[in-house]
Amino acid sequence: MKTVLISSEVTPYSRTGMLGDSVAGLAKGLRQNGVDTYVISPMYLTVCAKEEQFSHECTVSVNSCGTEYPFEVYSVITVEIHMIFLRNDELFGRRNIYGSGEFDYSDNDIRFGMFCLAALEYIRQSGINPDIIHCHEWATGLVPVYRNLFYEDIKSRMVFTAHDISYQGIFGKFSIQSMGLPWDVYNVEELEYYEGISLLKGGMVHSDYITVPSPTYSEDIKTEEYSQGMGLLMANMAHKLEGILGGIDY
Repeated sequence: MKTVLISSEVTPYSRTGMLGDSVAGLAKGLRQNGVDTYVISPMYLTVCAKEEQFSHECTVSVNSCGTEYPFEVYSVITVEIHMIFLRNDELFGRRNIYGSGEFDYSDNDIRFGMFCLAALEYIRQSGINPDIIHCHEWATGLVPVYRNLFYEDIKSRMVFTAHDISYQGIFGKFSIQSMGLPWDVYNVEELEYYEGISLLKGGMVHSDYITVPSPTYSEDIKTEEYSQGMGLLMANMAHKLEGILGGIDY
């Protein structure tokens, strides 16, 4: 089996909290169980500082609203895991991952939207042909959406993990246009969320399977009390939702 994990963070290269640790631990666990594992993540400024550790593979380019976004692809193999980093200094050559201080970067929709698109373009061009593409958190929410719209030749099953449903990737509705999406997806069944859009919602709706960090959490988020406004949506997707208790790397 072959799987590609797509995440905005992966320890030790980038980390703001448990997301990076979880993705790195999952990749290690999968490899130890015989799964051919790739991890795709952005190449932030802190990762660029270690550029000499990586091999330059190729360049992939994606386009949105007439603007071309080239990404240089760098790779390194650690403990038999293929680490793939996508570098676009205009979008990711910044001191922080999501924003400075209390404020997120105003173009996070474009930054992570184009990262999602570039990840799919790399998967297509590289010929990896994974059995599973596993996306993590709101920043990768457009991977399943773009795949279903523009990359139907990629036949992988799509798994989405919401590590914390309170981080929903909410943007104004006109981000639909700036991220190169058709207005058809702006509806209550897909990306629309209280007159804006939610990348988390889009990722979950367009995925084949959803996981969260524990069985208890999977039940809690089906209620309005613990779901940050997504209780009805989660209840409607109960058939493809599972809580898997996180492990510990001793």
